[in-house]
Amino acid sequence: MKKTKLNIRRAATKGFTLIELMITVAIVGILAFVALPAYQDYNIRGQVSEGLVLAEGVKVAIAEYYAQHGTFPTTAPQVAVDMPAGNYAKVQSIQGQGAVVIIYTQSGASSKLKNPLGGTKGIVFVPQDDGNGNLKWLCGGMNMPAKWMPSSCQDNVAGLY
Repeated sequence: MKKTKLNIRRAATKGFTLIELMITVAIVGILAFVALPAYQDYNIRGQVSEGLVLAEGVKVAIAEYYAQHGTFPTTAPQVAVDMPAGNYAKVQSIQGQGAVVIIYTQSGASSKLKNPLGGTKGIVFVPQDDGNGNLKWLCGGMNMPAKWMPSSCQDNVAGLY
């Protein structure tokens, strides 16, 4: 009688081990931890930019008023313009020296922009005459972190309006 040698092979395992799955979950968690705040800032910057677009019509009305009267209006009724509102922002008022104030209190705005603890966040456009009758608009933030402000809106307007 001849002995037969049996070759018993292990079946190759398929799938992932528990440690591989745990490492993958940890990596995804770290990426999410880093990416989520960046995405929230990106989203808020998009909402902030809506205010700049809403202000354009009011800025044109102020420029026309200045061209006709030689002074800046201090209230909205002087320029006979409605204060526009969007999904996130609204033009709140025209203040001294023709300053256009935009605030972010609409229902769709991020809670970080609404600032329920006080100190309304917003943007202010302040017109300045260059001496030749041309207007230059300075743009700056009110209680607004610089990381949310557009690069074209980094002027210091404190005390100008």
